[in-house]
Amino acid sequence: MRVNSVILAIAMALLTLDAVAQQPPSAQPFDFRGNHLGTSLVELKAKYSGQTNSEKLECSDEPIPAELEQAFRQSDEILRSNGIKPSKRPFEGFREAGITRCSTRIDIGGRLVFNFVDGKLAAMRVVFSGSQFSDLAEGLKKKWGEPTKTEVREYQNGFGAKREGLILWWNNGVSRIELRQYDGILDASKLEITDSVLYPEFQRREPKDIPEV
Repeated sequence: MRVNSVILAIAMALLTLDAVAQQPPSAQPFDFRGNHLGTSLVELKAKYSGQTNSEKLECSDEPIPAELEQAFRQSDEILRSNGIKPSKRPFEGFREAGITRCSTRIDIGGRLVFNFVDGKLAAMRVVFSGSQFSDLAEGLKKKWGEPTKTEVREYQNGFGAKREGLILWWNNGVSRIELRQYDGILDASKLEITDSVLYPEFQRREPKDIPEV
């Protein structure tokens, strides 16, 4: 009787281990060029600390260069003297909201923008040369498999020229990739990679009517 109980216990333990082994691994957030959603702002700055010139990482939590601050003040004075309210500064209110934006230039013809909330990477996006779209799409398929969803949309420029463009989505439950063949203009594409929890919080906190830089 006792032997049977031991055998039964061992069998149940083996079944439990087998069931755990067969469970699919939990999904990990998407990454792009070694930059992982959820990584810390400190880690990202350390990664890019050796870059110089156009590839240098620029962040909203850094002091504004003295010459740029002086230009802002002069512009504000001119506007006030003409009875016009000065416009908001780039990244105004970001620090108070607990969000940060950084960017660096990359080799596909645009700046890779990083959006952080509470020091964690919530999203990455880049508007890049449309000539690079096919290569980037194939690279994403090779790494992440076929898109979760594909859509074809018609675009039109200011001169009336129309063209169909692809939009590809990948979604693994914890993050999403959106790749647009055309981003408003017919010669630019856009890639956006977002964390399903962190990015909505970034959007909620982001101050409105802030000029892009």
